[in-house]
Amino acid sequence: MAVKMSRVREKPPAEDKQRTRIIFLCLFSLALALRLIRLNTGFWLDEMITVGGFARKGWLEIVTQIPIPNNHVLNTLLVKLSVVFFGEREWSARLPALIIGALTPPVSYLLLRKRFSEFASVCAGLFMALNFWAVWFGQDARGYAGLTLFGLLGTWFFLDYIDSPKPAQALTYIVCSGLAVHFHLYGIFLIAAQFCWGLILLAKKKSGTRLLLLTAAAGAFALSLYLPASVQLFRFGTGSAHEFVSRKINLQLFRELLVMLSGINNLSAGLIFALLMFAGIFGIWKKLPGFLFIYLLSAAFILSFTFFARVFIYPRFLFYLLPFFMLSFSLSLESIKNLPRQKKLKLALTLILPALACIALLPGLKNYYRLGKQGFRDAAGYIKSHHPRQQVIAYGNAGEWFKYYFPDAIQVRKSKRLLPELLRGRLILASRSDWQDYNIGVVQRYCRPEVYLPSAGPEENTLIIFNCPK
Repeated sequence: MAVKMSRVREKPPAEDKQRTRIIFLCLFSLALALRLIRLNTGFWLDEMITVGGFARKGWLEIVTQIPIPNNHVLNTLLVKLSVVFFGEREWSARLPALIIGALTPPVSYLLLRKRFSEFASVCAGLFMALNFWAVWFGQDARGYAGLTLFGLLGTWFFLDYIDSPKPAQALTYIVCSGLAVHFHLYGIFLIAAQFCWGLILLAKKKSGTRLLLLTAAAGAFALSLYLPASVQLFRFGTGSAHEFVSRKINLQLFRELLVMLSGINNLSAGLIFALLMFAGIFGIWKKLPGFLFIYLLSAAFILSFTFFARVFIYPRFLFYLLPFFMLSFSLSLESIKNLPRQKKLKLALTLILPALACIALLPGLKNYYRLGKQGFRDAAGYIKSHHPRQQVIAYGNAGEWFKYYFPDAIQVRKSKRLLPELLRGRLILASRSDWQDYNIGVVQRYCRPEVYLPSAGPEENTLIIFNCPK
């Protein structure tokens, strides 16, 4: 296996540079435009945790107080900075993710074209721009967009350093990897996978210990950013993290992850995307095996950590795999278009295959714009318009955070039994999948569902307003 890979182009001519700039700007413009549409829709639960739970704290508190890993520290700092300048609004809290999310497709194109074909690089960037989950996280006051972009940059500069071990490459790698981890703690598993790749190269005598020291430096820098809050994180990991054990590794996790990476809500079409993605993995292994190894091993590390530490996991924790997924898918399309010998047929497939993939991505994007993330703000507006004098119970996980839009709501934890005298004459707002068995029976007996507020995301984001007459 050759470590030093030949570049697709060493010094591109002026026309090639001009074309690269145009493609970069087109991808950036498309990604930005798609992420600006409905940027000001209501927050979903996790965003309200960021804005209402963390970003309102002092600057030092954000860095030093991390009672739960839901505080994506660097993203929270950027959200607070944006809110300080523009006020606390949905669009201002999402501004950091908007910028990062809009940059991810064109930056991915610039990086990938150094090792892969123009066709595969453009397609990967285009599909990332159109993936509705990429748009979701590009309109999200959370750290997933930052982990995706800086995780890719860190991995790429690490692989570049193997070919060209220069101080500038090393420093850029350390900084980007540290930023990825500060956006989301699970970025540390990318660094761990990079260390393992360095071990393989060392065992094959294709690299020295200097590469291992570099990854160790990146890991030390990344973890040092969490030192002020290390005690709290340790307490969480050994205590309340296990309360979320219901969110474990199962078939549902992989189904939701497949939908997320493919950007297609239809499971059958998503499976086609996945099969094509697997077919394209060989293309990555042939040209850049370290890229494949690092992404897959880091995901395996996260799943193993979840299993053995018995902590919770959501598909979005693995969303940083998107550049790898879309590159694999694009390489598969490239292999299909290269099958026929006739030039005209090859040219036709060059246009038809990406067009079909884009068409397949559009329904998910349309559905996302129509339904949004979670209907807390819409629920508050409906209640104020139709039941201005009726008391509202905010039940379960929705309870604390519905107060962001509806301060007068009565918060009731899902562990509490709902008695008929508590329900009569009131409305209940709850997540569709957030019920204790006993309370389901009581609500079905005394209340009727009045409004469904579906989400483009997981089923648990769907909200229901129940009306309980006297």
